[in-house]
Amino acid sequence: MSNHNSTTAILNPDRSIDKVAKRWGGDPRSRRLQIVCGPCNHHWMSDLQSAAKPIIIPLIAGKSINLTLENQKILAAWAAMSVICAEYFYPKSAAVSVTARRWLYQTHTAPNDFRIWIGDFDRKEWVPHWGHSSVRISLSEYERPQGWTVHPDGTPRVNTQTTVFVVERLFILAYSCPFPEILHNEKIVEAVDSRLSQIWPPRHSFLLWPPADTLSDRSADNLAGSIFSRLDEAGTAFGV
Repeated sequence: MSNHNSTTAILNPDRSIDKVAKRWGGDPRSRRLQIVCGPCNHHWMSDLQSAAKPIIIPLIAGKSINLTLENQKILAAWAAMSVICAEYFYPKSAAVSVTARRWLYQTHTAPNDFRIWIGDFDRKEWVPHWGHSSVRISLSEYERPQGWTVHPDGTPRVNTQTTVFVVERLFILAYSCPFPEILHNEKIVEAVDSRLSQIWPPRHSFLLWPPADTLSDRSADNLAGSIFSRLDEAGTAFGV
């Protein structure tokens, strides 16, 4: 049996942080969510799934493929769609904004406040298929709560997340944050950048796959929490 783990860090008014963990048994890829309308599910989302399928099949098998710029964009959009939908396994930990979700719906491309990486993973004993961590970040200690920034119970709505999901040999890490200075801070993502290939925003006109650097269980475990841990360490610098 595999597990789906979610961790949410909530910043309290006294600056303390509460972390809530939730675990589901079974393979998360078999779970179903009733969060999208029929036309979306049967039209553009289905079209995106169909466009991504011939790209994903060789990736999950670790076979050779030339990931063109267009392939990277399609794969990134599919990954963003997967993250956005799966956040609603636990709605209170959902961090992707309405603006970002609307961007995906209107353009069928990954939102601009996302960064997405992929890797070739040779799994041995590492169990997780899906991991999600989220936190609310404020750039000002004196930010005044607005209606859309808090839940009905008064707790802050999270706005930053990292998600790792694995489909056979394909290892995907998606990171989103509304603040460009944090999203593109290289100290926060340096561990991920050194081991994975960024597909969003695209850096290269093509990527030859599989890469020479294959991920081990230990590498996957380290990368899964690396961005979130660096955000935690950098928190005081960003007002968290």
